[in-house]
Amino acid sequence: MLTSIKALKQTLLDEFQIKGHWWIPETDNLVSGILFYKKDDITLELIGSLGELGKSISLDIIFGISDKGEKFTLINALNTNITVNMPGFQTDTYSVNSFLVGENIEKLDTIEFDYMIFDPTYFSKWIQKDLYSQEYFAEQEKITGIKAINFKEITLFNVLVKCIDTEVIESYKTDMTGNIYDNINWKYRGGIKIRPKERKNIEWFRETMYKVTSLYTLFIGYPTYLENVTFYLENGDSNKPNKKISYFFKQSIEKTKKKFHARDAIVTYSQISDSFGLIINNWFEKIDLLKDVNNMYQGDYYIDMYLNTRFLNAVQTLEIFHRSLFKGKAMDEKEYQKYSSELTDLLETKFPQEFSTVIKGKLNHGNEYSLSKRLRELVNSLTQESKTYLIGNSDKRGKFVQQLVDTRNYFTHFDLDGKSNVLEIEDELFYAIQRLKALCTLLLFKQIGIDETIALSNIKEHYGYSIEAAKDLLN
Repeated sequence: MLTSIKALKQTLLDEFQIKGHWWIPETDNLVSGILFYKKDDITLELIGSLGELGKSISLDIIFGISDKGEKFTLINALNTNITVNMPGFQTDTYSVNSFLVGENIEKLDTIEFDYMIFDPTYFSKWIQKDLYSQEYFAEQEKITGIKAINFKEITLFNVLVKCIDTEVIESYKTDMTGNIYDNINWKYRGGIKIRPKERKNIEWFRETMYKVTSLYTLFIGYPTYLENVTFYLENGDSNKPNKKISYFFKQSIEKTKKKFHARDAIVTYSQISDSFGLIINNWFEKIDLLKDVNNMYQGDYYIDMYLNTRFLNAVQTLEIFHRSLFKGKAMDEKEYQKYSSELTDLLETKFPQEFSTVIKGKLNHGNEYSLSKRLRELVNSLTQESKTYLIGNSDKRGKFVQQLVDTRNYFTHFDLDGKSNVLEIEDELFYAIQRLKALCTLLLFKQIGIDETIALSNIKEHYGYSIEAAKDLLN
C-alpha cells in the first residue's frame, strides 16, 4: 500500500500519494483528501466538497498543503465523481491535469523563473561522460583492492541559442546512499538546464523544454520521457538556496527500455559534440518549419499503428517535408492563375456543369508537384552514396517511387485499377516503411547540420533500419 511521502523527493516515473488539506484560492474552506499520482493519471479524492453540495465543478487552480508541510498547486481539475453518502456528507473526486510542488500559485502566467532543469530518460547514457577514476591498494606490484573512487571534473556543454537568447546547458546532480560500514551507492543523473537572459513564465519554459526534448528524441531514435522537471527562482543571496518548484504531469509511458546503451541511439553526443552548438541553433531556427514533419516522424515512436497506417504516415511525412522545404510549384503561380481563370471561363461556357465541376476541382491543386516528383526530389537531394545504399541505382529508385505512389493511392481509394506496383504483402510494407524512415532521418539530420556521412554510417550500423533486407525484397 502506498504511503504519504514528500513529493519533492519523487520523480515523474514514480507512483505516490499525498495526504493533505485542499482548498480553492481566496477561500477558507479546507477539505481533507489524498492526491494520487501515477505516470498517466492524477486524481484528487476529497472527504467533503470544495463547492456547493451535490454540484459538479471544474477548477483552474486548487491549493493544497500536505501532512509533510509541502505546498501544492493543482492545475485544471475536473470534478469526475460526486458521492453523497448521507445528508450533508459528500466525497468528491477530481481528475487533475498537472501540479506544482513548492508553492501555492494562483495566477500561473504572472510568476516567472530564472531557469529550469529537466532530466530526459537515458540522457546520462547517451551523453557518455567518463565520470569516475579509481585508486588501488597494491602489494608487490599486484592490485589487492580498491583504495578510493574519485568523481572527475567533467566538461559540460553550454550553448547559446541566439534566436531565443537562451542558454541550453548540460546539468547533473549526484546522490550518495548507503552507510559507512558495508555499502555506498553513488548515483549520477544527467539533465538539461534552460536559462534565458530574462525571466520567463512556466508556459515559455514548457514550450522550450519540449523543443529541446524533441531534438534529443531525434538523436536517440526512441520514445523519450521526462523524469524530473524543476523551476528555479534565484533569491540573490548566495548563502540561501534558490526557490525550487517541481512540476508533475501525466505521461503515457508505454515504451521505455529497461536497458539503454549508447549504441541504441541513432547518433551519440560524442559523434556530434564538435558541431553541437550549431545543431541546436539550427533546430530552433527551423523548428516552426519542421514542426509538422517532426511530429509525424516521431509519432511513429509513440503510437502503435497498423502497417498500412504507418505506411501512409511515412509517405505523408515526406510529402509535407518537400512542401516545407522545396518550391513545389510546376510553374509561376501568377501565370498559373491566369491560365486557370481562362480555362474556367471556357469550361463554364462550353461544357456540361458536371464535367466543368470535376475539372475545376482539379485546378485547385493542379499547380502543385505530384507525389512522385516530390519523392524524387527528396531522394535526389542526398549524396550518391546515400541514394545507392538506401535504394539502389536510378532504375531501382524509380521503381521504388512508383511503388510508393501506387500503394499510397491504393490505400487512399482502395482501387487497383491502373496500379501495377502496389505493395500488398506485409513484409513489403514493413521494409518500405523502414526505408522511408531511414530516408526521413537523413533528411532531418541534414537540415539541422549533422554531417550526412556520419548519419549514413550510423544508419548502416543501427539495428532499427533493415535496409539490406529491404533491398532484397523490394528491388
